[in-house]
Amino acid sequence: MRKFVFGFQGGFDGQSPAIPINIGANMSAGNTQGLNCASSTTAGSIAYNQCVGALGNADEFDINLIVTPGIIYSLHSYVTTITLEMCERRGDCFYILDIYQDDGNPSAGQIDEVVGLAGEFDTSYAGTYYPWVKIKDTNINKIVTVPPSVVMPAVYAANDRVAGEWWAAAGLNRGGITQAKQVTDRTTHVERDTLYEGRVNPIAAFPGQGIVAWGQKTLQVESSALDRINVRRLLIEIKKFFASTGRFLVFEQNTAQTRNKFLAIVNPYLESIQQRSGLYAFQVVMDSSNNTPDLIDRNILYGQIWLKPTKASEFIIFDFNILPTGASFPTI
Repeated sequence: MRKFVFGFQGGFDGQSPAIPINIGANMSAGNTQGLNCASSTTAGSIAYNQCVGALGNADEFDINLIVTPGIIYSLHSYVTTITLEMCERRGDCFYILDIYQDDGNPSAGQIDEVVGLAGEFDTSYAGTYYPWVKIKDTNINKIVTVPPSVVMPAVYAANDRVAGEWWAAAGLNRGGITQAKQVTDRTTHVERDTLYEGRVNPIAAFPGQGIVAWGQKTLQVESSALDRINVRRLLIEIKKFFASTGRFLVFEQNTAQTRNKFLAIVNPYLESIQQRSGLYAFQVVMDSSNNTPDLIDRNILYGQIWLKPTKASEFIIFDFNILPTGASFPTI
């Protein structure tokens, strides 16, 4: 089937057909897929600002993941910043962020440059990947180079379908990027370690095993459970469930019966996550111990939730011990 693109004529957000649509290595601050996102006042940035602003309404749009393919932090910092700020304000959305432009010819200092760009962030609501990958564009029947944000949503979706949001969308079991034909930079083990220490998740190509996401760090600086994507996405999932359940408590009587009704819903839900390896343990308290007369008089229903999220095994260590022939194995 033939496909046609018609450029709007006139209007405040129209696009002239004469403007080239730059993609991949040809993208610039003033032209990314035909949009000018060079600053906060250019037409492309204004359009993105309107869209991001609309998505900031959590009551209207129920989302848990956002990507902006073609928007690169090193070129379009304004758009990436407002998108990340929207995710942080919502508190229930994760951003797969592209931070650098790949020209297909990695330089000697490119990995250090990428790590330096990642160092400008400190948030658990975003993660980034390196390098770009090559996929087949079925519309033109050619191999094209695309940023990680184009292919990683499919990896997350496949991971959620077979396991759950609290499992790491990485590794040979659940991190495979089936669309990828090639990577633009075949990183070494040392380079992948450098990237991971710099909070950049490597995309690795293993002969005979395919191309896989080989990391799951957020861009959070502080070392805690939230510096891993699977934990942040676990909390996003739980937060959405509690928010939707809590809506039915608003304007109900603040009594033991109401509180027990809520606990009867959320405890089985958290137990199901625990049984599916999402939590080591949990506790939810909503009773007279934390709903004091003062809070009740202020029309507040108060609950406390303690979670112990499971951790992914990202580093495997084996100790090999060589014994003489007559030695016996130690008792463990």
